[in-house]
Amino acid sequence: MKGGVTHKIEEAVKALEQGKVKKALYLTDTGKTERHHEIVADAARKCLSNKEQCPVYLQDAAQRLKDTITPPLDDTDLEGVGGMLDQKPHAEIPSDDELYESCEECHIGDAVVRFHEIAEHCGDVGAVERIQKNLGDDQTPPEQWIKTMVTIAEKPSCGEKSYQVVLGELTDYLEGRDSPILKKLEVE
Repeated sequence: MKGGVTHKIEEAVKALEQGKVKKALYLTDTGKTERHHEIVADAARKCLSNKEQCPVYLQDAAQRLKDTITPPLDDTDLEGVGGMLDQKPHAEIPSDDELYESCEECHIGDAVVRFHEIAEHCGDVGAVERIQKNLGDDQTPPEQWIKTMVTIAEKPSCGEKSYQVVLGELTDYLEGRDSPILKKLEVE
C-alpha cells in the first residue's frame, strides 16, 4: 500500500480525470503538496476562464501530476536511453544493514545504550552516572566507552550478567573485524 503524499496525488489525478476539480484541490491542499496544488489551481483557473476547454486543462494537469510521481525508469519512451547505455555501471550502494555492520562505533554506541537501559532497569545509579559522564563529553573516544563498560560490568550488580553478555557480543564483533579500537586498548 502506498502511503501519504503519493496516495493523495494519485487520488488527485483520478479526481481530475473525472472532472472533480474541488476534490483535486482539496487533496493537494497540504504543505507537502504545494507544488501539486499549484498545478491543480492553475487548471481550475483556466477552466473558469474557458469552460469549453476545461476537460483538456484537467487532463493536462492530471498528466503533470502523474509525471511528479512516476519514476523516470517507469516511463515507456526511449528518450535518454542512449545516454544510459553509454554510462559506466554505478558502484553498488551499500544497504543500511551493510553500513551498520561495518560501523564499529555504531556497535559501541548500541552497546552503551543497552548498558544504560540495563543500569536504569536495575537502578544501578553508579553505572548511569558513569555513562552520563561520558555522554557529557561529545569527544569521548570509543576506547573510553569500552573501558567504562568494562568497569561497569566488573562491579557486582543485578545487571552484571546482562552487562557481560552485551560486552561479550561487542568484543566478539570487534575481534571478528580485527578492530584497531581493540588494538589501542591492548596497547594501553
